[in-house]
Amino acid sequence: MPYSLNEKDPPVRKSLETVEKYNMLKEGEKVLIALSGGPDSIFLLHLFNDFLKTKYSLKLHIAHLNHGIREGESERDEEFVIKTADNLGIDITIEKIDAFAEKRKYGTSLESACHFERIGFLRETAKKITASKIALGHTLDDRIESFFMNVLRGTGVSGMKGISPVNKKYNIIRPLIDLAKKEIEEYLSAHQIEYVKDSSNLVLKYERNIIRSKLIPSIEEIKPSFKSALRRSMNAAADDDDFLNDICKKEQNIAIIEENKDFILLNKEHFKKLHRSIGKRLLIIILAKYKSPKTRISSFHIERALEFICQSKHGTEFHLPSGIRFINSYGKIFIKIISEDERKEEALSFINPPSETKLNGFPYTISSAILERNEVKNLKSGQSEAFLDLNQLSLPLKVRRREEGDFFYPLGNKGKKKLKDFFINLKIPKDERDKIPIVLSGDDIVWVAGYRINDKFKVTKNTKKILHLKIKK
Repeated sequence: MPYSLNEKDPPVRKSLETVEKYNMLKEGEKVLIALSGGPDSIFLLHLFNDFLKTKYSLKLHIAHLNHGIREGESERDEEFVIKTADNLGIDITIEKIDAFAEKRKYGTSLESACHFERIGFLRETAKKITASKIALGHTLDDRIESFFMNVLRGTGVSGMKGISPVNKKYNIIRPLIDLAKKEIEEYLSAHQIEYVKDSSNLVLKYERNIIRSKLIPSIEEIKPSFKSALRRSMNAAADDDDFLNDICKKEQNIAIIEENKDFILLNKEHFKKLHRSIGKRLLIIILAKYKSPKTRISSFHIERALEFICQSKHGTEFHLPSGIRFINSYGKIFIKIISEDERKEEALSFINPPSETKLNGFPYTISSAILERNEVKNLKSGQSEAFLDLNQLSLPLKVRRREEGDFFYPLGNKGKKKLKDFFINLKIPKDERDKIPIVLSGDDIVWVAGYRINDKFKVTKNTKKILHLKIKK
């Protein structure tokens, strides 16, 4: 017979207090529980089944996504989850994906591809079964790891709050957000509650795992109680974030003159009067409705967009990812969203080697071939061709025009260089720069076609397979 949690035990009591503190649940709701089979999700499941289900008259449903990235383990996890759901008599929805295929499709990291697919799967499943909440097993440790990832990437107040206990936009709740992983694992072990272990958590090539296994233990040696102190700081950042968002919501009514399906007309003079901090945050709120969830709009993008609103001249444009364009027309600032289909028609192509690809929006064709290292005698990348290390690339490659903020590591140069500065140094006229195809692997420029490859993707003595690209009119 499965073990039932004890309401008086500290981890259980603390989680129940978190649910009440953040008003996570309402009477009679249907809740979708994301279950990986790991310790956090197993504790979360028992918390709902043993206490919350009765207290709030809830209907429970389990969701499990098999990413297929850990040979043997993924199938083991799926079987364990099915068995657990069966033992508790809870309905379950399971889906399997090819995470590596999704990584290639989106041209992003494996971690990001898994995250996007998992969130998409949970939202679709919740919609299908009419669940009003999605419960995730994120803990205090996860929140702290996210804090450091955000800080190392460069963030403002919003990033310093880490993972939020509640995400109202996606109806996500995190009842374990005030619990440490260690508390959960010790509790499950003490009561012989089974769970599975994910070996990928030990792989140090993932940024999160390095933070978890190296950075955080080092800080704990200096300040053993730092997690509690950081939790207070993140909560304070969350309060400040809420306050600033409330201000921006009021300003939004003045900052937007007109909004329809074709464009947004911004109040340029009002943006000029705003404090820089409020102006940037207001832009983030406005753009959040239009950007793809898979696209990260960086602080650099936001700063440049604000600069464009306040200082640009008639006839100029500023482009962001996801087809977001700022346009100055006779002193009026418009935001227009160009659909993916329109962008593809304009100038976005994909190279799936071996192939011959006619580039959209350019009078060029790029041929691609995969070669063995010993097949190539002359590896010098010239104006019309490039030799790249295939194993360093995410396929398919993308080809587009330049975008604001583009940079790369030109072959033979020390360090990274803004694409704009690269063009200036070569004395390429402004009106010629949009005619140059930019070839990318994921978000990285690999070849400024006709000019220079990225040093990071050059062929080395360790290269086994080469991707040969050739451009012609």
